[in-house]
This record gives sequence, C-alpha cells and structure tokens, in this order.
Amino acid sequence: MIRNFLPALLACGLLRRSLADRTKEFTYALDIKEIIVSGDMAVVRLVWTLRTTLPGASTAVESKEPGLDVFRRQPDGSWKIARYIAYEAP
Repeated sequence: MIRNFLPALLACGLLRRSLADRTKEFTYALDIKEIIVSGDMAVVRLVWTLRTTLPGASTAVESKEPGLDVFRRQPDGSWKIARYIAYEAP
C-alpha cells in the first residue's frame, strides 16, 4: 500500500530539503485568472509563478504553474481548498 504514496513522499522530502537550503531565495506570485462561485463551491483558475534565486546568480530561475483550485465554504463561512490541480507550464 505504501508504494502508492512513494512518489508523494519523495516529493515532500525533496521540498523539505529545498526549503531548508537557506542559500536559495524563493518567491511566489499569484495571478488569478477567473473565479466561479456556485452555492457553497467555488473554482479558481490561476497561475503560480515561482522564482528561485541561487547563490551568486544575477537572475532568478522562473517556473509558471497553471492550476485550478476547488473551494468549499465551511460552516463558519470561511472558504477552504477541497481539491487542486497544478502543473508546470511547458
């Protein structure tokens, strides 16, 4: 059963190591393209832009990640992500 989760576990470890490296600087920016609300559900189409600056580099490496987040309204009126889809743009 754990084999099904192995890629996600490896990705989490890689993410932890990357974020723990204090020599790199990470900056995220968000570009909301569209919001559709229907009752207690909402869909947000967006693009995340990650900029990573490496030590000694004069420019940042940029990665764009289009995505779709599905939100569900909570009993207290707040909204929380119920599902998301994201991928790196070609």
